Amino acid sequence: MLRDDSGWTGEDLRRALASTVRRVRRRLDQERIPHRPLHGDAAFADLTGGPVRESWPGLSGGGLRQVCLRVGNLPILRPELAEQVVSRLLAVPATTVTVGLAASRAGSDLVVRVAAPDAAGLTTAVQGVRRLLGAVGLTVRRLDGEHLDGLLATLPLARVVVPGPAGALAERPSALPGSGVTVGRNRRGNPVVARLIRPEPTRVLLVGGIRAAQTLTLRTLALGVHVLVQTGRPDAWEPFLRAVSLPSDAITMVPPGRAVALPPAGRLAPQLVVVDVGTAAGDPPGGDGPWRTTMVVRDDLTAADVDPLARADLVILQPLRPDEAVLAGATLGLGEGQEWLARIRADMVGLVNRRAVRFALLSPTPLEQQLIGSPERASVT
Repeated sequence: MLRDDSGWTGEDLRRALASTVRRVRRRLDQERIPHRPLHGDAAFADLTGGPVRESWPGLSGGGLRQVCLRVGNLPILRPELAEQVVSRLLAVPATTVTVGLAASRAGSDLVVRVAAPDAAGLTTAVQGVRRLLGAVGLTVRRLDGEHLDGLLATLPLARVVVPGPAGALAERPSALPGSGVTVGRNRRGNPVVARLIRPEPTRVLLVGGIRAAQTLTLRTLALGVHVLVQTGRPDAWEPFLRAVSLPSDAITMVPPGRAVALPPAGRLAPQLVVVDVGTAAGDPPGGDGPWRTTMVVRDDLTAADVDPLARADLVILQPLRPDEAVLAGATLGLGEGQEWLARIRADMVGLVNRRAVRFALLSPTPLEQQLIGSPERASVT
């Protein structure tokens, strides 16, 4: 039990907490939601993901290196930026980003914890946080020698470690993005995300161009995902692999037909397998598995693609020809919605999941345009 208010006795707190826990468990039972109480060390281990070791420059645990950063100068943050600061922090390229914003009568405390599998990735993530917050006038202090305090500040423990004025953060709601890979933006300019990486085996079919596939691959790499590309056109992929300049094990390319033994994927080491070998593709390299997504890339949609189209958990479609739209609509059960698949702009995609269609502008960043070029599909007639 943690105490943050001296106005209550220990016995009063125990009774209040015990009553609250009983009510919560009763409601979970009613909703048939499995749950179990956590006590002592077990609770802390579940919150932290396992044992954590502190050194002067950071934390290590669960196969990840972590750094904690305390954010200051909050009162100067403009209201319109206060709504976006948390969502922008969560989009920093890292394996995980945890934002802890705690408040009490004494003030507020904002701490960011970033994690990456290696020192290079961690440095990139920390630089990303500094650039993002520095651009809006906020200060960032790396908690060297105090990272355990930073860890506690980013856990749901209702603790305000270093209270200070919250400014506009106390007055404006924080917009939180959905979880997943950002595919693009909708007509209102809001991110459109897709759960390309999931605990269960996942299959994705992308119909359009290789540049769209490379754009999504780059955005997936930014989340710390390991990528394997199986392609029959290495000349089209090699410039992309050279341009991203990532560690040697972050992305690998193999030719069709080569046997590949992939290591087990997991929550801290998810995998994306890109299959770009035309309609002759068989089973994906490494097969299906938890935390592994197979993305099949097609330049055109033909009758040979009906089976992978029907089996896909997510279908991403660049503008289609009328005959392709009819084939996709009939296979996916889209009804009249199939007409829009042939009428969307060249820089848009349709995301189909469970007979529902969402549309998004791919909205490549300047860096993506420099590395890949325009992701638009070639003219369709």
